[in-house]
Amino acid sequence: MIFTVFLTIAAFGVKNGFGSEEVLLVRLTNGSSPCEGRVEIFHNQSWGTVCDDYWDLADVVVVCRQLGCGFAELARGSATFGVGTDNIWLDDVKCEGMEQSLGECASHQLGKHNCHHREDAGAICNRDQPPKPILSLSRSVDVLVKGEDILIYCGSLGFYKNAAFYLYRDGESNPIASRTPKSRGNSAAFLLKNINEDQEGNYSCGYDVEESGRVFTSARSQSITITVKDQLKGPKIRDNARANVLVRGQLLEITCEAPSFLSGSRFHLHKRGDDNFMASMVASARSNSVVFQIPDITSREEGNYSCDYQAEIAGKLFNSNRSLDLKVQVIDDLDLRLADGQSRCSGFVQVFFNGTWGSVCGSSWDIADAQVVCRQMGCGFAKTSSPTSVQDIEPPVYLSVVRCGGAERYLWVCPARAWTKDLTCDRGGAARVTCTDTPSEPVFTISGKGMYFKGESIEIVCRVTSLYRGAKMLLFRDGQKEPLMTANVTSTLNMAKFNMTNINKTHDGKYWCNYQIEVAEITFQSANSLPKEITVVEDMDLRLVGGTDTCSGRVESFYNGTWGSICASGWNILNGQVVCSQLGCGFGRAIVPGGHFGEASGPILFDHVRCTGLEAFIWNCPSQRLNTRTCHERNDAGVICSDRPQQPEIGLLRPLGFYAQGETIEIQCVSPPYLPGATFHLEKAGNPSMNNTVVAAENSSNVTFSIENINLTQAGIYQCWYQIQTQGKCYNSTTSDQIKVSVIERPSGPLIRLFRDNSRYSIGEFVDIQCTAPSVISGAIFNLRKVGAEEVVQSKLSAGFAATFTIANVTYANGGDYTCSYQLKRSGQLYNSTESNAINVNVTDELQRPVIDVLRPIATFVPGEDIIFRCSASSVFAEITFFLYKVGESGAVSVEGPNTSSNAKLTIYNMTNIQESYFTCMFKVAIGKRLYISTHSDRVQISISDFTEKPSISLKFPFKVYPQGQILTFICTAPKQYQPRDFQLYKDKRVPVARVELRGASAEFTILNTSMSDQGEYVCIYQTTVKNRRYNSSASDPFSLSVAENMQHRLVNGTNRCNGRVEIFFGDQWGTICDDHWGLSDARVVCGTMGCGDAVTAPTHAKFGQGIGPIWLDDVACRGDESALWQCGSRIWGQHNCQHGEDASAVCSGIKPTIRLVPDYGIFVNGEMVKINCSLGGRNASHRIDFYKDLSYLGHRILDLGVQWAVYEISNVSAQDVGNYSCVFHNQVSGTSVNSSMSSPVLIAVTDPLPMPKIDLLTVDGLQVVNCSVDKMRGNSTMNLFQLRSNGTKQILSVQMSNCSSTFHLNTTGSAGENHYACLYQVQVNGRSLKSSYTQYVQVATSGSSNVKSIVGWFLAVLIAILVLVASVLYCKRSQSSGIKREYRIYVRERLLDDMTHIEAIDDDRAH
Repeated sequence: MIFTVFLTIAAFGVKNGFGSEEVLLVRLTNGSSPCEGRVEIFHNQSWGTVCDDYWDLADVVVVCRQLGCGFAELARGSATFGVGTDNIWLDDVKCEGMEQSLGECASHQLGKHNCHHREDAGAICNRDQPPKPILSLSRSVDVLVKGEDILIYCGSLGFYKNAAFYLYRDGESNPIASRTPKSRGNSAAFLLKNINEDQEGNYSCGYDVEESGRVFTSARSQSITITVKDQLKGPKIRDNARANVLVRGQLLEITCEAPSFLSGSRFHLHKRGDDNFMASMVASARSNSVVFQIPDITSREEGNYSCDYQAEIAGKLFNSNRSLDLKVQVIDDLDLRLADGQSRCSGFVQVFFNGTWGSVCGSSWDIADAQVVCRQMGCGFAKTSSPTSVQDIEPPVYLSVVRCGGAERYLWVCPARAWTKDLTCDRGGAARVTCTDTPSEPVFTISGKGMYFKGESIEIVCRVTSLYRGAKMLLFRDGQKEPLMTANVTSTLNMAKFNMTNINKTHDGKYWCNYQIEVAEITFQSANSLPKEITVVEDMDLRLVGGTDTCSGRVESFYNGTWGSICASGWNILNGQVVCSQLGCGFGRAIVPGGHFGEASGPILFDHVRCTGLEAFIWNCPSQRLNTRTCHERNDAGVICSDRPQQPEIGLLRPLGFYAQGETIEIQCVSPPYLPGATFHLEKAGNPSMNNTVVAAENSSNVTFSIENINLTQAGIYQCWYQIQTQGKCYNSTTSDQIKVSVIERPSGPLIRLFRDNSRYSIGEFVDIQCTAPSVISGAIFNLRKVGAEEVVQSKLSAGFAATFTIANVTYANGGDYTCSYQLKRSGQLYNSTESNAINVNVTDELQRPVIDVLRPIATFVPGEDIIFRCSASSVFAEITFFLYKVGESGAVSVEGPNTSSNAKLTIYNMTNIQESYFTCMFKVAIGKRLYISTHSDRVQISISDFTEKPSISLKFPFKVYPQGQILTFICTAPKQYQPRDFQLYKDKRVPVARVELRGASAEFTILNTSMSDQGEYVCIYQTTVKNRRYNSSASDPFSLSVAENMQHRLVNGTNRCNGRVEIFFGDQWGTICDDHWGLSDARVVCGTMGCGDAVTAPTHAKFGQGIGPIWLDDVACRGDESALWQCGSRIWGQHNCQHGEDASAVCSGIKPTIRLVPDYGIFVNGEMVKINCSLGGRNASHRIDFYKDLSYLGHRILDLGVQWAVYEISNVSAQDVGNYSCVFHNQVSGTSVNSSMSSPVLIAVTDPLPMPKIDLLTVDGLQVVNCSVDKMRGNSTMNLFQLRSNGTKQILSVQMSNCSSTFHLNTTGSAGENHYACLYQVQVNGRSLKSSYTQYVQVATSGSSNVKSIVGWFLAVLIAILVLVASVLYCKRSQSSGIKREYRIYVRERLLDDMTHIEAIDDDRAH
């Protein structure tokens, strides 16, 4: 039978927007009784339903109260009582449970919703019985220890006035305890003291409710079973074995973990067979576990381990049971070797484990890993460490992704993936190591390009690997045995710096460095770094030309025998100051426009000079030097000097110059930064006697004058000047501009503000009001007043310039307007400020709606995770309790409070799939005798997934366009709450070929040499473990990679291919570049890419005409070292705000030179001569070529006019000369000398001469043999046997060597006599055949022989030769008569084969 109940209510629309005169009907339909069913509202002449969004037990309480159906039992959603058919009238209903009708509850306006009828809300009421209470323990477990105290909490839902709470055991009808709550209290606590076995059982609770003068008894709560034990539950125990394997030397870590609620316990570690515990540790106050560490384990540490703990509960100590046994087995039988190398200290790294040798994977292998190997092998120091190709790996693989720190004792104790049967090496081949007796050489760098000017400073940096931090670095110079300087490498850096200041010609020479490290009190010296040369130029001079005297004019510098000028690009007064100071002309007064003093006839020597003003010489300033740029016409730099320093700047340290009496005035006076340490004077206009003097610090160029306790007489005009002593003279500056100081009788009013955007506060909140005086004031008395009241509300002393007033537990009486002021006490007198503007405090009894959020960016979780919500109130209350609700359920799932915080963290532990839902929060505040309840917050959705939160994917170097051939690195980053185990990158659902490197919570996937096949969408995932279960993450958002099939640069409309308008080919179309921010660094990239040398100028405004295609790039910002323009920073490809009148251009120095070695060997032998030839092609305006080794300046050659090449000669090449050599030429472009780009490098490799082999004459089986051998075989080796003859030596035999010796069998038959033999060793290296010297000859005796076959063979051969000769003569005569010439070349070769002589003839016919 289906019942329907109607109720007429008046809905005033205060919260839900209902019309104030409208009468609504509510009913419950489709239920089994009048008090349950689908909730429906009558509106606009039709019945409609209520959406279940935010529908919970508080809403059902109101419905049941309206219908007279007693108490709320359950809130139902998802159309439990069937779907409605008409309108949905209400949505987002948010009752607090105290309302008398739905009309008083907050909701959307009637008819406004975002629901379907499958979300219709329902209600179940109970006429006679309030809802079940919630029963909980003060601990999260129900297994207790004999003697402890336990609290049992019984809580109602707080919607009804509770009369009493009752505690029951084992289903008995009579309670064992009762509690009467405070007024409107909704919970009670029952204390079981000193619990024992007698108190074991099932506990439940209930409560009475007083409603309409009648008392109702609730249903019983769910029961809790309490079990009492003699001791606490034993802890969990585990170790850090990798793949269940512990090995010798490893750090054994044993973790003991108590139940989660027992933090701060004391743990004991036991080993079976020992009477006492072997170790004891106390967990931190927030941790329930400890880790016992046993370092450098061996088989002696094998055995069964267990642990227990002692915990303090309610002030009492309780002991736990022992944990289960942990069996520890240590594998001692391990070893390490380097295989297939040239010695035991080089080769593939192999580990002996489980009875076999296995490989070590080279993925992530580095020098720190190699250092551990070399130390363990007793082989000294790591020289090289590198993985091989994947094909070189031999199974089994025992270690992979090794990450040593460098100090480990054994390789197998380093962090790594280890020992598993299925371990593979799919991202790198076998690890390979080469060790050496000395530490590897440092990396040696010198600032600049090897050529320096007199007076400059040079910084020399020597770097070592991070393994040798703390080493002692030594700097050497050629010709000196003792180090020039020493420095210690700090523990945080891996380098040492050496500085040479004010250099001159005596600093010329080659420099290098090495370092010393101490190991076990033994000092080891590293190999020397590669040397670098320093050349100091001293023939420099400076003058001013074209001015009225020697202290004004165009700046010219003398260098390399000629006077040249300085380009005015970037020229400023700091540069002019250095010039004036260097010439003894005082101070820079003004710089003049380029060309003001006429044009120089010589070359441009410097451009973009950037002085600080403190340099001693103009050439010490950073600049682009020696003909690196062509200046525009009439653009030579000039300066006018003066014997008076520049005027200082003056200013007040307050934006406005108004001061109250008694305040302190602070006036700052500043000289130019290049004139520090001056004496400053402050004067008041019209009062010369008022003169304050302050001396600036030695390295400072400003001072601050303080005038304390000012009065009206000190108002007026102030100015300052300074004195400076330099070059033995004292100079006075001109006077500064003037500033005005105004003094008023009362201090200016403060600012007043609330710490909230609106002025609305809920009753019981804390209101903070800040009063702020001008920032120059310090030490004041601040007063807060309420407008209309005579007395001060609050007063505060402040040592600063602001004070904050707090009105706690605000009430209606605190509402109103407030102002503030402050008092200054100066010289014993009080000065009152004016009042601030007024602010309004509006107090209401409606609590502000809280804000809920999840402490994770994405609210998706996997089963087993803990979810932490944060519920934030609008302000601080004296006592506040927060509640977390699951939408559609009546009871709070988490409660926090009461406390005084404005927010709380509410946690759901060990989340499961059935808890996936929407959640909201609210809070309750007790103020006086009244309980205030906030509305519910917005809801947040929690989703449970089989996949953890997705990672983010990005590019390490995000280029705007991705050309082919680029190295591309994707970064996959897991969310911070997870500890990922592995990562994987996918392209279009397939795994691309990429090198991977794990970096904690992220991984880098590097794709080498990108091509069109790499274009597509990329995603990544990671793998992690949650509560001992392994999960894959969701895939990251896709990253779309587009690779340009054909991208090119070109320069058009110029005089040649190396100057013109810059254009880029992209998408089958040429386009231009906008000149916004276009500069020399950008042009340098274009010139370098096109092989056109260095950039000379970077013209703008369509210097070479306007383009007609698209504008591809704008706001280009290159560093200058990029390989293409599209690798520079810029706007998004194709976006710009330009016209073709702004097309960018470039003028380059020209093509790079070519370099070659003479002779052109792939390798040279120590002591040989090498010539390095640098050729300029068709250019003939060059005057100098610079040679470089490993990009460090080596030397230069001056060219005669018209000569197009130069040679750098190394007469006796040695190992010190190994390196890459290149050259640069200086060319004349538009009358200015500029650098070409650097040539491609050529490599000089050097080896020692081949050792002379050994020769031995042996008898084997009665036959004489020659044995030729070497101590060590190299590469592709051949051994040759030579015979000494009257006309020299002749090679008679040659053998490809497979080992270090070769044996030659001799034919000792023939005519009697002696033969002499020698060996020569030959090796093919880098395309060159290297030969040793001949061995000494050995003598071999031969006996005569009557070999008939040989005699017959010779006779037949001679006879046949005669017959052939006769035949050829006859044939020749016949050929001449017919006009055809035939030529026979007859080769006679004797071979004794089957007792016959064979003759071969080749007939060459040629038409004439």
